[in-house]
Amino acid sequence: MTNPDRKPGYSALAGGMVAFARVDQMVRRGMDAARRGLGALLAEAMTPEELRALSVQLYGSLMNAASARHGLWDWEQVWYQQRLPAAPARLFIGGAGAGREALPLIERGYQVDALEPSPPLCTALAGVLGPSRLALCASYEELARTLLDGAVGPAVSLAGRRYDAVILGWGSFTHVLVEAERRRVVQACAHLTDGPILASFWMRDQAADAESSARAARLGRLLGQRLGRLRLGNGAAPGEKSAFGHAYERQEIEALAHAAGREVIWEGASGVYPHVTFVRPGAEQV
Repeated sequence: MTNPDRKPGYSALAGGMVAFARVDQMVRRGMDAARRGLGALLAEAMTPEELRALSVQLYGSLMNAASARHGLWDWEQVWYQQRLPAAPARLFIGGAGAGREALPLIERGYQVDALEPSPPLCTALAGVLGPSRLALCASYEELARTLLDGAVGPAVSLAGRRYDAVILGWGSFTHVLVEAERRRVVQACAHLTDGPILASFWMRDQAADAESSARAARLGRLLGQRLGRLRLGNGAAPGEKSAFGHAYERQEIEALAHAAGREVIWEGASGVYPHVTFVRPGAEQV
């Protein structure tokens, strides 16, 4: 029976859209499987330092100086308004890119220093911050070595500095690929501030852990172990490091906070980028 509310051609258009959606779903699953497989291979076949260098290179190639003009995401606007102390508080931003977070915060009257490991992005970041503020070309691992071990390096000018809050820039905490270093980064941030530490990252999505992706990861890990033995003399320890980015689980974030003497405030609603605020026990929660 013909539906009078549907004009001629509806069935063809609807059928085409349904077919496209199915193909799109298949492509997404295939890309996820390929990403998981390649990531597992690289995690076994490369050293932690090689993976860090690759992560910086990939990130730097995908971003550019114009990204600083994007501004804050809606969820960041809400988050920062709730958790950051009022301007002109002193903020430190890690993984700051070309200054996407820094620029609107400076415009609101905050004093901002920042760190970014990609040299081209760090140059753009320095232009956003201006000559009176720090734009350090350094990694989170170098930050931790300076603040926790007293090492001399590109982050040495942060030794002894204090801030009212620390922001680990959009998703950057995901790109700390070695488990031990993730603990050290949160601890280093706790050395920089008694105030809030804001972090966003990937979360492990059990629903996206499709069997095809799991098989690809197993195959990639197997091939990577063999390649690692050829390149490095032996394979990397299972679970020691990730490639591209680490997806966290809730209990892992809680453990990182505890190790740094902090508590976790889980922010936002479902559907937004996963993010938390690490606060000192007993700190006022808005």
